Amino acid sequence: MRARGRFLVAVTASLLLVPLAACGGSSSPTPPQPPQPGITFVSSANPAPPNSIVLETRSSDPQQITLALKANAVVDLYGVALDIRFNTAIVSFDSFSVRDFMGSEGTSMSTQVVENPDGTLVIGQSKFGAVDGSAGTGDLLVLTFSAVSGGGSAVTIANQGAYDPDGSITSTSFFGGTLTVVR
Repeated sequence: MRARGRFLVAVTASLLLVPLAACGGSSSPTPPQPPQPGITFVSSANPAPPNSIVLETRSSDPQQITLALKANAVVDLYGVALDIRFNTAIVSFDSFSVRDFMGSEGTSMSTQVVENPDGTLVIGQSKFGAVDGSAGTGDLLVLTFSAVSGGGSAVTIANQGAYDPDGSITSTSFFGGTLTVVR
């Protein structure tokens, strides 16, 4: 019986020591990893409310980001006019391309995007003729920016208006966000 008791004490003691050995004892903690280089955008409307125009990320890599100017659950949208402002010490504007949300019915439309002054995109997009406004959700255009240096930049929308086919301003809300560049 004594041999059996010593055996149980030895087995119990060794089982108690196994978890202590697994804790690593005196090893130092792993230091946090530095952030990966890249450009991110966080919209100030997440999720986007109905009857709004919002900026959203479409793609990004360490050097560039593409943002969509998106109509979200709009009704009778015939045209928009707005300024998008950003910090040129952080990002530069590269290009834009038109999407077919307002022209999806086969109607003619015009889009202008001009950077004037630096750091302000003056944007206008409108249908032509006696046609209905667009309804639903879709991209109006996409904007591509390149990283200039590390840091953050508010991306604000100012002087904004959304218009119906009669030229009346609608109650559409506009939302920008924040760009962050990590080098």
